[in-house]
Amino acid sequence: MKYSTLMTLILLAMQQAQAEEPITILEPLIFQGDDTDKNLNIAPKERIETANTLGDAVKHMSGVQSSAFGPNSGAPVIRSLSGNRVGILENGQAINGMNAISGDINIPFDPLFTKSVTVHKGTNTVRYGGQAIGGYVDIDSGIISKTLEEKSANVDVVYKKGFNDFSGHGIRINVNNQENLVILP
Repeated sequence: MKYSTLMTLILLAMQQAQAEEPITILEPLIFQGDDTDKNLNIAPKERIETANTLGDAVKHMSGVQSSAFGPNSGAPVIRSLSGNRVGILENGQAINGMNAISGDINIPFDPLFTKSVTVHKGTNTVRYGGQAIGGYVDIDSGIISKTLEEKSANVDVVYKKGFNDFSGHGIRINVNNQENLVILP
């Protein structure tokens, strides 16, 4: 009984006490992201044309290797991360294939007409989800024109014969009116 009376008095005393501290308004914090251009590497066109796989096209960059599953299947390995930890994009769209599960399946990559291959060695999980924890590789295939070509008509014919290697051939035709229409059949 003695304790209940004491507790009631303590509760009444706590209810009467009020904090009289002034309210402090803090200055807003402004955060800016780091410059991501330092993590971007672009493979030279000569390197792309002589490569058999996507891993071969980018393995000369620092921090990037090619997984070794024979001469016709090599995926990029960015800072020891591979498979579904490295995002593979074509024209900005994710390529989701079986190559992320098994290393002996080749990534669809056309070295004959690819314009550029960009490697970003930083994490991009916010932009591309969990498939880009280690970075991403973006292939610009040249199928979608981003600018008008300098010439109104252009035909590229490529024939590549390999000894103990793959052979490739193809035709790329560009027709445009130099104003607003581009046709790439």
